[in-house]
Amino acid sequence: MGYLKTALGLFLSLLILTSVSFGQGKKAPPPPPGGFPTNQGLSTNSEAPNFAYETLNSGKIKLSDYRGEYVLIDFWGTWCKPCLENMPYLKEAYSKYSDDITFISVAADDNKQAVVNYVNDNDIPWTQIVVPLKADKPVEIIEKYNVRSYPSVFLIDPNGVVLNGAQSPKAKNKLKGDNLIKTLGEVLNK
Repeated sequence: MGYLKTALGLFLSLLILTSVSFGQGKKAPPPPPGGFPTNQGLSTNSEAPNFAYETLNSGKIKLSDYRGEYVLIDFWGTWCKPCLENMPYLKEAYSKYSDDITFISVAADDNKQAVVNYVNDNDIPWTQIVVPLKADKPVEIIEKYNVRSYPSVFLIDPNGVVLNGAQSPKAKNKLKGDNLIKTLGEVLNK
């Protein structure tokens, strides 16, 4: 029994020493082509990418049509619990600031009827775009806005410049929950 403990101890010591010295002198592998992926979202003060889509109510929408206005873009899905938890805050923000900010939601959802039902059941009055969640290739608007998690909310100023682009967790949380109303009020000086 004592022999087994000693042998096991020696084996583990040798294993630790070998693994510590094994990787010394090696360089880190080079970054992948195109570099490492950046954080999600867009950089603050960057130009917001234009887009053109059909809306849920069969209208057409282009971001460039809203130059001269603040625009809030919310990426969400009916399958996303945090998105649904943020929806009451968006509704409150809309009721408070819809005269000053255009609200657009982009539902990344493979079930368009689920989006229609949710929007109708919850009396969501602002413009909705529905894009597929699981597509063969990335959906253009999701790719342009570098959306990697949901919800992702972007605030764009009247010049088409990103004020808050979900680039970091701290910035991302400025447009969620109670912080949403506070941030919009600060931006509008209200």
